[in-house]
Amino acid sequence: KGAKAARAAYLDPEGALTLPARYAALRHLLAGQGRPVEVMAMFSPALGAFGNWLQQLFVESEGKNGGGILPLPAAYTADLHALGQFVQQGNPIVFETMLTLSRARHDCRVAPGGGFDGLNALVGQPLEDLNRLAVEAVARAHSEAGVPVLHLSAPGRDAEVYGQLVMFFQIACAVGALMGGLNPFDQPGVEDYKAHMRRLFGG
Repeated sequence: KGAKAARAAYLDPEGALTLPARYAALRHLLAGQGRPVEVMAMFSPALGAFGNWLQQLFVESEGKNGGGILPLPAAYTADLHALGQFVQQGNPIVFETMLTLSRARHDCRVAPGGGFDGLNALVGQPLEDLNRLAVEAVARAHSEAGVPVLHLSAPGRDAEVYGQLVMFFQIACAVGALMGGLNPFDQPGVEDYKAHMRRLFGG
């Protein structure tokens, strides 16, 4: 249901440039400015597998003929201490897309930790509020360092929203590949290694 509604909205020929096409255009522009690597930062553990799917979608659709953008899924805030350092101060080949959920399905709160860490002020605070602050802090820090930051927010994580997200990224991926003169609907590199596997197995 969500995918069907999103398809109708995003492919409306009478509408203005729709959101997935605008996202594709921004990615294409940033890659042309010397930023061919996109850190896809997922700010919810529930989006971990979705980030892996996004990597496969974009790599197989765009990564050919010497072109495309390399998407790197990241689990923020867990990956911030390592990957975040490179994003902020490393080789400036990266731009960042943050994907967040605006509505949590839980009311987790920070539990007491004994006081040894100096974080007693956080006890009882909703984890979702801290996550929102982390999104804002990371976006500000990286933007101030000159890193382009895009922010996409979904209203939740139910089946309908998931369908909308899948359709959004499928359209954005196809449009972006076409902008780069690439066919988004084949995967010749993948087929090459499969052919080698078949030969090695005697098939």
